[in-house]
Amino acid sequence: VDSPTYDMEGPLKLIDTYPSMAEVTAKIPDFVGNIEQAVPYYSAVKVAGKKLYNMARGGKEMPVDLPVKKVTIYGIEILDFSEKTVPFTDLGEQKLPVLTCLVNCSSGTYIRSLAHDLGGVLFNLRRTRVGDYIVQDSEDFLKMQPTN
Repeated sequence: VDSPTYDMEGPLKLIDTYPSMAEVTAKIPDFVGNIEQAVPYYSAVKVAGKKLYNMARGGKEMPVDLPVKKVTIYGIEILDFSEKTVPFTDLGEQKLPVLTCLVNCSSGTYIRSLAHDLGGVLFNLRRTRVGDYIVQDSEDFLKMQPTN
């Protein structure tokens, strides 16, 4: 699947070929360490004083050279790579290869761009840590009681 937003929110298009597990595994080391990431068209980064996502949604001509951001990816662990049935609003149900991985990265890393660079789109994102805040240390919002 391909999308200009690099995720499931944009217009989706089925593609003919998908990278194999071996191809994805071979690509991963290229993204670990200090890397430069081109910011996606659908981002809040400003070019010529305008946010890229506003330009993209407005059908305006997009810059050819996107700004580049330096980020660090400390590690990528593949948890699963298997064919799954994925429901799409426009395309119906499709059997597609789905990669599930754990990415340890610096703040500001575009995970949608990483998904695109590995050959797909971002299907789901779950942040487990932001700075010093870790999901396991958090309270369940629905179980919290108001204080008087």
